[in-house]
Amino acid sequence: MRSALHARPFCGENAALVSTSRRIGFSEALTTGYGLARRAPGVLALAWVGESASVLLGLGLQLLFAVLALRVAFEGLLSQPLVFFGEPVDLQRFSLPAPTLPVIGAALVSGALVLVLRLVWLSAGARIFGLRLSGEQVPFTVSRIVERLAPATLVGLLFVPIYLSAWLFGATAIGASGLASARALGTGRGGFAGALALALALVLAFIVTKAVDGLFRLTMVRAVAADEGPVRALGSAARLGLERLGALAGLMFAFGLLQGIAAIVAGAGGLVPVGEGRVALVVPIVGSLVTGLIGAALLAWLSTMELAAFSAIDAGARGVLPEPPPQEPTPEPVEPLVESEPILSTEVICGTESV
Repeated sequence: MRSALHARPFCGENAALVSTSRRIGFSEALTTGYGLARRAPGVLALAWVGESASVLLGLGLQLLFAVLALRVAFEGLLSQPLVFFGEPVDLQRFSLPAPTLPVIGAALVSGALVLVLRLVWLSAGARIFGLRLSGEQVPFTVSRIVERLAPATLVGLLFVPIYLSAWLFGATAIGASGLASARALGTGRGGFAGALALALALVLAFIVTKAVDGLFRLTMVRAVAADEGPVRALGSAARLGLERLGALAGLMFAFGLLQGIAAIVAGAGGLVPVGEGRVALVVPIVGSLVTGLIGAALLAWLSTMELAAFSAIDAGARGVLPEPPPQEPTPEPVEPLVESEPILSTEVICGTESV
């Protein structure tokens, strides 16, 4: 059953309000995305929750890895006797617990929860942006959040092997170029070529990752807004990506650069120089939490704008955008009338003088 969104171009009065397919450029998609994101505080809140959960998960994993590293160090210390001010110190009291299955299970469950939150806000944002771009002023309700979660989940499952393939490609390219660069530096020849190969591998891995991420967002928008199946939505998104390659590449580059800056802000709290003792342990954690939440807010805003810009490009390709108001023709300039004295001919002047 087709939704009202897809029936709009064929519904009597609405047929005159909806345009045919038209190209949405970079600047128009950017301004439209900004306007949609600014008028969607509910979608922004969902995005911030998802990004904050991702930050908290990352901070928890960092603490877990730190505990593991400290345990390895403590195991080396426990084998050595320690005397402090002439008194032996029992280091067994300070030993750290080993990671158990509940800890690993909690990490996996937290990661799955982060993925679910991302799917929820992406599906809700794509649905609401698609409806508003077609001219329907829909409110942000719970039903709008969950009504398109099923196709969004199918798209997410479809892209799991695609993301893994992109990750393996990037890891292989970076690893191979890194080994080649290290070997060149070890032999003393070809160091510049090895460093250049490593830089190119990093750039290539970034491009492939952003391309897959952009394809995922376009597929999500097409599956949720156009009510297409995941495989068909993937084909439509790939075709649209080739047709609008310039605008999409510009958007992904701009938002990727800004998101990189936001990620730096999110991780800057752990770089605060501190002293020793408990302060050295507490301040980095609190700083990472504060800057992480600030960076999550920036990432949520940028991600929502990017999703809205992709939705605008997709809506323009599907022909559901309302026609822009016609521009009134500019009136032609009217030459001003200049009053002047009447000019008499020479005959009239001569006749007057003879009289």
